[in-house]
Amino acid sequence: MFSKFVMPPTRQNEISTIEQYMLDTLSNIDIPKSILDIIIHTGKRIRALLALEIYYKYHKSIPDSLYKILALVELVHFASLLHDDVIDNGIMRRGKSSMYQIYGAKKTILLGDYLLAKIFSEITKLSIEKYIIDRFIKTATSTAYGAYLEQHLLPSASLRDYIKMVSLKTSPLFQFASTAGLWYLDNIAKIGVYTTCFGIIYQVQNDLNDYKQSVFQASEDYMQGNITYPFVVLRNKYSELFINKNQQNFEHIQKLIHSEEFKQIAHSQLFPYLKRLTNSDVYIKW
Repeated sequence: MFSKFVMPPTRQNEISTIEQYMLDTLSNIDIPKSILDIIIHTGKRIRALLALEIYYKYHKSIPDSLYKILALVELVHFASLLHDDVIDNGIMRRGKSSMYQIYGAKKTILLGDYLLAKIFSEITKLSIEKYIIDRFIKTATSTAYGAYLEQHLLPSASLRDYIKMVSLKTSPLFQFASTAGLWYLDNIAKIGVYTTCFGIIYQVQNDLNDYKQSVFQASEDYMQGNITYPFVVLRNKYSELFINKNQQNFEHIQKLIHSEEFKQIAHSQLFPYLKRLTNSDVYIKW
């Protein structure tokens, strides 16, 4: 149902350029090479890839300034993951042991904070409009506030509460990355709507992916009791499955997620966002 929005085609040359700018930004930071390798050489770069695909709809080449902006977007995302892993006691990240697992909470939080400070400093050095810098700061602020709201979602949270949180936590980096180089276009609002909806569907897919684990202990959302999309949909009828955490209940949730009833509910709830994606003239068919 959501697979077309998950893995975009690779633009290896452009991504390599972005990763080089990421490396340049981090070059004067005294951090272990092992951490630097994780930052630079892991991750799908989905925010940058979406931005590149949209930009190529209107231009034939990417300006150097946009490469630098996208590098900083990817670093903001990575810094947010550092904090997420501490909050969720995450032991794995991108198929490897998380920073939190290796270095502990204190060093991981401080590295995330330092990265954000470094990123804010670097964005002000770019030869770009002040408007873009202001939007970048507002985007990072929104992402942090969305993460804060996520921790305050109650078990009774509605779909509206969930969508509001995702719209603040996940969508803004997609939106900023994809509009930063195109702010002058007449249809910039359409791009904003498209990327906001993209972020919502992308987060739903991530929430569902967490329940693809073979053993229940590997599902961080399940073990931490996070209020994610499967919980919002199933909690009224199946709350005991989330309260009593064991392999049998976890497998029951997995079956429910793959049931026709769940798919119909999800399609009904998410149809407005899916429609805005597929009917948009900005639509990217991965």
